[in-house]
Amino acid sequence: MVKEYPAVSSPHPGCFTGPPVRIAVPADAQPRYQPCRQVPFPLMNKMEEAIDKKVARGVWVPYQDYRWASAIVPVSKKDGSLRLCADYKGTVNPFLSPDTYRTPTVDEVLGKLAGGQIFGEIDLEDAYTQIPVDEDTSRLLAVNTIKGLYRVTRVPFGVKVASAVFQRIIDSIVARIPDTLSPRMLRWVLILGAMDYTIEYHPGPSIGNADFLSRLPLRQLSLYPDPAGVLLLDIEGPQRISSATIAAATHQDPLLSQVCRWTVHGWPQEVPPEARPYLAQKDSLSTLHDCLLRGDRLVVPQALRPKVLELIHSTHPGSKAIARAVAWWPGVDKDVEDTLRLCTACQEAAHRPPRTYRSWPKAEAPWERVHLDYAGPFMGHYFLIVIDDYSTWPVVKVVSDLSAKTLVTHMRYIFADLGLPKLVVTDKGGSFASEIFRHFLAKNSVKHLFSPPWHPASNGLAERTVQTFKALTIKFGAEADIHARLARVL
Repeated sequence: MVKEYPAVSSPHPGCFTGPPVRIAVPADAQPRYQPCRQVPFPLMNKMEEAIDKKVARGVWVPYQDYRWASAIVPVSKKDGSLRLCADYKGTVNPFLSPDTYRTPTVDEVLGKLAGGQIFGEIDLEDAYTQIPVDEDTSRLLAVNTIKGLYRVTRVPFGVKVASAVFQRIIDSIVARIPDTLSPRMLRWVLILGAMDYTIEYHPGPSIGNADFLSRLPLRQLSLYPDPAGVLLLDIEGPQRISSATIAAATHQDPLLSQVCRWTVHGWPQEVPPEARPYLAQKDSLSTLHDCLLRGDRLVVPQALRPKVLELIHSTHPGSKAIARAVAWWPGVDKDVEDTLRLCTACQEAAHRPPRTYRSWPKAEAPWERVHLDYAGPFMGHYFLIVIDDYSTWPVVKVVSDLSAKTLVTHMRYIFADLGLPKLVVTDKGGSFASEIFRHFLAKNSVKHLFSPPWHPASNGLAERTVQTFKALTIKFGAEADIHARLARVL
């Protein structure tokens, strides 16, 4: 086969001979231009070699139009070379509609192989880059690199519809091959076809609960099981650390600041004992924006290491892998292991002890702590509920909307009548979490505390007041005017 079709087995990737692919954005889409991103010095040569290789193959062509441009993100391969991926998430992808062409799953492919005895493999090198694009698409998907702007002549990695485009072409090429699939797999295709999901592979031993349930015999077999519900959880993570903060901490760290100077101006023959771990890594050290890098990993100053460990461990699973990918300092692996051993959440998760809840301490004086919440839309209006914890004295205001400016206006009148409290407790909804409200409370020296998400009972005083207010408002139905009815309720 190699002798009969030498072009197929050529070491140089080929090009699809069909019509070029066209990827278009809406006519009113505003062009987005991303500047070139900084590249660590140790990766500079590899980056230039990868760019030159694409130019030599004709995949990239020098370009001078500055309307559309996406920054390049280098990804290291197993062989040490770089894969150049464009960050289209911030430029083109938001304007592209999802391609409805379905990509087969792994189970579907394996289902087609059932009963086979001899298998062959055909691997396409840089498969996407064998599919050409038209002139307009080439300009739309332009990339911004350390060597300037280039327009792409082939389908690049990172485009939202690239996988569907590639699969459509491949299916058209192999359409003559008989297509067989397990009926059970076809039923799952019908169920999952209407969903947008991401598949992650985990070895069986790491997901024992799911593996057990998949093997557990059922008393009765159902061909059409009830559809499952999907619950999406969104958890706010810890505050990130900016590069400016890291640069300042590096400058203030006596050891790292000296290592930075040695990295730039040259290393002496003798260094202090505490600097020897850095001396062993001197060939991979570089500086960028006053920060020290080891390869593409950030060298963290001593003062910020506890905070970085907290950020790394915020996801709990995979802390070691995250640390090895983004951060380094002497003994980083040991520090991560110590953090895992000292993590209360990780220790408690194994035994799942019953949760303990603590109620609010009773306020010691009137207007010391107040709870806020909204009621509505109710009877065509929104209501701002303010309740004093000490006396349970309620204040209710009819508000025109739920904006932060309206909230601040009403709270200013309430504070003028009743004085400034020491603490305000709210949930994280809407205007309560706005910068305008936060600035208003801070300016008046009032502390602001959020109740935990998905736990409305933590702001129970306001929640109960809302329920009582709604019930009484309905009972006083004789008053047509909402303000008169509100006065009778209060």
